[in-house]
Amino acid sequence: MWVVELKEAHPPQDAEALHWVLLTSEVIDSLSAAQACLNSYKLRWGVEEYHKVLKTGCRVEKRYYETADRLERVTGLLSVLAVRLLQIRSLANDTPNQLAQEVVPIPWVKTLAAVRKRSADDMTIAQFTQLLAGLGGHLGRKHDGRPGWITLWRGLEKLLLILRGASLRT
Repeated sequence: MWVVELKEAHPPQDAEALHWVLLTSEVIDSLSAAQACLNSYKLRWGVEEYHKVLKTGCRVEKRYYETADRLERVTGLLSVLAVRLLQIRSLANDTPNQLAQEVVPIPWVKTLAAVRKRSADDMTIAQFTQLLAGLGGHLGRKHDGRPGWITLWRGLEKLLLILRGASLRT
């Protein structure tokens, strides 16, 4: 086993210094190997968020199927939707003024805009995320904070049902 320890020398004011102690089976025999280990560990947060979306939002563990094969298939489908929700919320945080039509399927943007009585042409990804969460029950008051995975999932689920119904109508 190898140990990589990281201590933040100059943390931001009003913040506790970062201190990681990582155990690894990877050979750490140089500074570059230690940095590679730390870079891999940094990716953990994205993986944690993905699992939150899949478990909390998509409720993959709450789905009861008679066979593992069926659960495997629905998990595969929900994994794609979980990645899409993670992408949407991440972009809403990182590039809130990016046009939603650049990253979200245009039928999703147009349908959500129609349902929420907004314009689709200039809708940003941040606005799309707020409207999607609103469809899922998020009230969007100033003190409510950003939408959680459950409300985003509920909003996406409703949006997909609306899209499915609209496709049957034509």
